[in-house]
Amino acid sequence: MTLAAAGILGAANMGHKSQADEKVTDVREDGMKEMGKALKSIKGLISDNGDKAEIAAQAQKIVNNSAKIPTWFPKEAGLGEAAKPVIWEQWDKFEGNAKNLNAQASQLVAAAQNGSDMGAIQTQFTNTGKVCGTCHEDFKNQKD
Repeated sequence: MTLAAAGILGAANMGHKSQADEKVTDVREDGMKEMGKALKSIKGLISDNGDKAEIAAQAQKIVNNSAKIPTWFPKEAGLGEAAKPVIWEQWDKFEGNAKNLNAQASQLVAAAQNGSDMGAIQTQFTNTGKVCGTCHEDFKNQKD
């Protein structure tokens, strides 16, 4: 193989990795956006004393997505626009936050399904939101 051919092949492989990295970043961003929309929907439902089954359904989206968070941040995928490098430096803490979000959202599903009053659901919603905020403070680059 000539040096030029090796360079072209190497560039093609780098381009392929870049496309894969972009896909992981897109999946990550889509999942995070879905959780954000679910939180916003739950907030509105609580404010309107809305349907608890819908609160549970929206919270389940957070449960489902939060379980995937660690898979959305493979080190080789790079930072994307929002992820701080400290994610990989403090992986155990990051993964623990994802597990805590999953646990809190699961408790929110349970509160909405077991007939809890809206005050108890609100409390669990607040607990769930705090986990999101903590993780974002530590691991997300904030937009100006």
